[in-house]
Amino acid sequence: IWWAPLGRLVPQRLAAQRLSAMVDATLTIPPRSPMRRPAPAPTAAEEPMVHRASKRLRAVPSLMEGQNSLRSLLASALPDKESFLDQWIAALAVPAVCITDVSDVQRLDPEDIAGLPVPPLVKGVFRDILAQEADKHREHHDVLQSTLARSQAFLAPLRDRNMQPPLAGSKYFQDQKNYK
Repeated sequence: IWWAPLGRLVPQRLAAQRLSAMVDATLTIPPRSPMRRPAPAPTAAEEPMVHRASKRLRAVPSLMEGQNSLRSLLASALPDKESFLDQWIAALAVPAVCITDVSDVQRLDPEDIAGLPVPPLVKGVFRDILAQEADKHREHHDVLQSTLARSQAFLAPLRDRNMQPPLAGSKYFQDQKNYK
């Protein structure tokens, strides 16, 4: 029998289970440095610690990231069609079409893609690029709208010491336009 901190008698077997559970819990928590940052990863000589699996959000790379030329864009999107890239790039570089760079693809209208002198695979890559750009623009717009709504919700109930709203011209609210 073992005495618990609260003055109750606890069988030794139960006390050992509690102690082992506490030790297991402390081993699964990643150590922190004095500056409240996670500790550096263990080296090969050290034994790695067991960490709980946690959900991590990862950015999904788009086709456009890291691509400097139209050739590298098509090569990364269609790696099995490497032998046809020169023909497709030459067809897109014709003065009537004049698509020579990745920025030209971004400036295309979705209706214009159907008339390009390239196979449907390349047109699909171009459509995917335009869809990703539209999603990025839409997400950016949604973030700005939610930020504006939050700032308005925060600033709407504010009053100065005379219980006047911001539109009354009080100097208390002179910096309000800089709030974000």
